[in-house]
Amino acid sequence: LALLTATTAAQPTPGRTLDQLHASYPRKRLELVQQHKSLEEIRQLTEEFTRELEGFLEKEAAGPDRFNARLMLVDYLLSLGARERAVTTLQAIDANEAPAMALAAAAQLATHLGLGEKRGQWIDAAIAKKEPFESRMALAMHLMTKLQEIDKGQRIIDEAFAAAADDEERAKVKWYEAAA
Repeated sequence: LALLTATTAAQPTPGRTLDQLHASYPRKRLELVQQHKSLEEIRQLTEEFTRELEGFLEKEAAGPDRFNARLMLVDYLLSLGARERAVTTLQAIDANEAPAMALAAAAQLATHLGLGEKRGQWIDAAIAKKEPFESRMALAMHLMTKLQEIDKGQRIIDEAFAAAADDEERAKVKWYEAAA
């Protein structure tokens, strides 16, 4: 009964951020674990949170939260074994609107869901985005490590190195290359 009350009491609050929405879930889950609740009760909490995330996406999500919430939802759906819902949710990411790192994360999930063609499209769209230096370097590192797209990541590094105006900027590029 306490679980039911705690999860159904959470109604959409206009203006919430994804961080605010997600803040309560780990705490509630930990409480259930500490109380030695059943796996079914923990699953029910996760199912409720996925419904809340879906409502957030539909009515409240703005800015980067639109993409981060969708990626988070895919992850939780997969944890529940709801593969088809996860695929549908992931495929709704718009490559034209999503930032490069959200596309890279989507491509990483696509790898696990057997969406090879979509994975390639998202990677290409991420690379084509004109983003600030730090974001480009993060993308290069993600491509080289998580996605195993070493040549594509290296091209971003090489382009940044060629565009560097001085030794300090070249050193930054080399640091990211070494980190990758």
